[in-house]
Amino acid sequence: MRNNKAGLAKYNSCKNCDGQSFISISTYKRFWHVCIACGDARPIQRERYPLRWLPYDDLKKQIHLDEAKMYDYFTTDIHVKLAIEEAQEFHERFVSPKGLPLKGKSLLDISGGNGHFAKWYADSFSMSTSFTEINQSALDYARKHHGFDRVEHYDLNKDNLFDKVGRKFDVVMGRACIMFCDELSAFARQLLEITNPGGLVIIDRSTEPTLGTLVRVQLDEFSYHILRQPNTVEQAFRDAGFDVMARHDETDPSLYVYDHDLLPHWKWIHYIYEIKGLQALDGRRVFNLPARDRRRTTFFFRAPI
Repeated sequence: MRNNKAGLAKYNSCKNCDGQSFISISTYKRFWHVCIACGDARPIQRERYPLRWLPYDDLKKQIHLDEAKMYDYFTTDIHVKLAIEEAQEFHERFVSPKGLPLKGKSLLDISGGNGHFAKWYADSFSMSTSFTEINQSALDYARKHHGFDRVEHYDLNKDNLFDKVGRKFDVVMGRACIMFCDELSAFARQLLEITNPGGLVIIDRSTEPTLGTLVRVQLDEFSYHILRQPNTVEQAFRDAGFDVMARHDETDPSLYVYDHDLLPHWKWIHYIYEIKGLQALDGRRVFNLPARDRRRTTFFFRAPI
């Protein structure tokens, strides 16, 4: 309880809306503070983990990891295969129905994993493609395998995007990354700076706070910096000068939130903290926070002409 109160003290007002009231959700490795006014959620890492004395590495501090190195798995064979399949599925579901002219356009993929997603677009539409990542193994892999115009290390919270890529693009993709961006308004302005007039910015899989998601990531040593409501994301891009071309809200159809059923100690810790979260909610419906699934949104933003 001492850590919980200390965590609450750090969030005496919401960074998004200046709201003063929060719901605090305890999970195994962090406390989440959800603004009752706007619904955005920010975590504070615990100083000590409650069951660190048990003989499971994932219940202890994983000091061998850092926020970039934890994504070394991007270059494994299974994730290469998944990235190619994901590109095809994403295009069929979201891009192709809009009839967007992609042939010969320029593409920037931000935080692009192993690069095979962007490579699929480069090969399918003869797009001149640049790529950023924070993980060094993924950067090395992309430089070796893909022949992109530029492959650059980029930290969402430290670097200026134009300084890294040095040009403007017709299409910019940021997939499953804005949850790691501390200052979304500043990032949106950076995106406007590197997008050609009338160009397209696609923000894919922006995840909103639900109890299911908070509990699912509770054993990850590093996790989301912030989970935002879809309206918060949309407004940040409108304020930066973008028009909203399309927005797709969905409940994740995968079994992502049930991954903790795979091992016995994952399972019982999952249920312990799910019950604690429900007790903290005490029947209150704050946006979709009580949901035990993962909710996410894909946005298509158009830069002004």
